[in-house]
Amino acid sequence: MVILDVAAVRARIRPLRAFVVLGLLGYPALLLVFAFARWLLPLYPNEDFTSRSNYHSFVNEWTIVAPVLAVLLATAAPPALGLARPIALVALGEYAAALLFGTLSFLVGMSGPFGRISDSGTAYVLGREFDALAYLVIGTGTLGLAALAGFVTLRALPR
Repeated sequence: MVILDVAAVRARIRPLRAFVVLGLLGYPALLLVFAFARWLLPLYPNEDFTSRSNYHSFVNEWTIVAPVLAVLLATAAPPALGLARPIALVALGEYAAALLFGTLSFLVGMSGPFGRISDSGTAYVLGREFDALAYLVIGTGTLGLAALAGFVTLRALPR
C-alpha cells in the first residue's frame, strides 16, 4: 500500500508553481495574439473575412481552462503567490479579449452556415439547417463557458 506524503509533494511542487502559473497564462495569450493576426491577415487570394471568422480560434479549451487554472493555482493553493492579484488581472484581460474577439468572429462567421442554407437543392437543406443550428447552439455554449470561467476568475481575484 502506497501512502501519499502531502507535505513532500507540496515541498517538491512549490518551487515550480510560479513557472506553471506563468505558462498557463502565457500560452493562451500567445494563442490569442496569433488568432487575432490570422483573423486579420488572409492566407489565400480568394479568402474573405467571413471565412476566417472562426470563434474557435479565440474561445477554445486552452483560452477557457488555462487562465482559471493559473488563478486557482496562484490563489487557492496555500500560501498564495505574491503576484496573485496581477496574475488574476492578466487572466481577466485574456478572458475579455477572448470573449470580445470570439463574439465578434462568432457573429461575423454566422453568415457562413446560415448563408449556405438555401445554396442548393432541397436534398441538402435539412443538413444545412442542422449545421446552422449546431453553429448557433455550440457557439453560444462555448462563449457562455468562457464567460463563466471569467466570472470564476473575477470571484477568485484577491482583494
